[in-house]
Amino acid sequence: MQKTKKVSLFLILFISIFTKALAGGTTYFGIEIIGDVEFIVQVSGALEVIEAKAPQEFSLIKQYIGRIRQGERDEMDAHNIPLTLTLNDTTVFYSSTWCAGSIAHDAYHSKLHNDYKESHGEPVPDNAWTMLAAEKKSLKYQIEVMRKINAPPEEIKEAELIDLTKLSAREVIYSGIDIIGDEKFIAQVSKALGVVEALSPQDFSFIKRYIGKIEQSERSGMVSDDIPPKFKLADRTAFHSVTWCAGSIAHDAYHSKLYDDYKKVHGAPGHDSNWTLQKEEKECLKY
Repeated sequence: MQKTKKVSLFLILFISIFTKALAGGTTYFGIEIIGDVEFIVQVSGALEVIEAKAPQEFSLIKQYIGRIRQGERDEMDAHNIPLTLTLNDTTVFYSSTWCAGSIAHDAYHSKLHNDYKESHGEPVPDNAWTMLAAEKKSLKYQIEVMRKINAPPEEIKEAELIDLTKLSAREVIYSGIDIIGDEKFIAQVSKALGVVEALSPQDFSFIKRYIGKIEQSERSGMVSDDIPPKFKLADRTAFHSVTWCAGSIAHDAYHSKLYDDYKKVHGAPGHDSNWTLQKEEKECLKY
């Protein structure tokens, strides 16, 4: 008599995930996963590894990440509901264990944000959850999880060798907007964005739509054909005052909108005169 072969739980899970992935997304134990089929399968596999080998850490991840979506760059949006982690393909497909460690890393960032919010209320300052001290804690947690899930020694070593000084002092994500510069610049721009977000949330949504990166520079200017659209911001503008900085960001977000509007209608960006000269400048200044 032929023995009946058992169908593995992983195979059943894979079939379920694959079927749902065709529709653009699935849910793994309450965590929504959005992306293409390969992305969904890889992230689901990473979460399964954590669930099987580090269940306590998996519970923390479920508490502080509600959605994982495919994107151009890695970022944790702890302001969003549900709490949303964006992962790029480089991180996800490096390996299943590296993907798992990266998810754990950003879950800890989200935890730090929530801890501060519960103790002190909002707004949550960047140094409470995204800058050097927070990065050290999150990286330590990442390495602990990677050890528990038996990640390859070379991956653990790679994580241990990450230069946090360079990583954290130069770049911070504020609600999806990448801010690049020294710590004073990052703090000033974050304050400016915080003012807009608190007092004019509709305009903050507008800024997020048309500016993806704010970079410290010698002179100010909008680079709308970059992906994401980049606003180069000079110290003179940024440090004039927090409100002046906020207004300048809004001004160039409107330039970026004009660029995007023209491109949608005509299929190409065209000449700068379509979005940067006197008539357009008046519209941006009015905004």
